[in-house]
Amino acid sequence: MEGLQGILVSNKLFATAAYYLNDSSEVEYGTRLVFDVLEKWREANERNHGFAANVLRIFYAILHHPESREVRSETIFVACFCYRENLLSQWRAYGQKGGYSLGFKVSGRSIDLAGPSPFSDLRLARVQYSR
Repeated sequence: MEGLQGILVSNKLFATAAYYLNDSSEVEYGTRLVFDVLEKWREANERNHGFAANVLRIFYAILHHPESREVRSETIFVACFCYRENLLSQWRAYGQKGGYSLGFKVSGRSIDLAGPSPFSDLRLARVQYSR
């Protein structure tokens, strides 16, 4: 009840750092997919020294840098929504003690999002579970 009251009174939802979720490996899984594609591209374009090739090499180096994971853990926050309303499996997994189902109007693929600086780059994205 306090959570619902807090949302309604403040007109805000709070996001959680992705690395504190019950499955924080999802962020690293996505990073590994990108890293694998870049690795294959890098091998195939070893002699390509064009501008785009150099940009991709820099991006590869950034992802590969030891501090990259730390930066991701400090800058990726999530608030999860379910595409289907009032889904029983969600109640079973997350609402064992009861709860409330809130609906949000989505226009196209977005909702009105705003965040405090430096977190003003907010977007609604659907999670892809297939490779």
